[in-house]
Amino acid sequence: MKVVLDHSQLLEDGEITQAETDKLKRLSVKSTGSLAFNVLIGFGVIAVAIGAIALVPDAILLGGVSALGIAIAIWQFNKNALAKPA
Repeated sequence: MKVVLDHSQLLEDGEITQAETDKLKRLSVKSTGSLAFNVLIGFGVIAVAIGAIALVPDAILLGGVSALGIAIAIWQFNKNALAKPA
């Protein structure tokens, strides 16, 4: 769970001590580094996907037709499975 705290305001209000403020700053640096790494990984995934689409543009059409075919098959199966026996 992520929590946003204004540690300088909490320090001014006397809610936390200077030692606690320093600890929160130190812990936030670890979280910021992890966030930066995750953002870089996300951009890498997007770049690979765009590259794959650029190299094989017919893959989008093939994927769309396949998804449509699967959706129709599932729809027909559910339609027949829910039919009451005569």
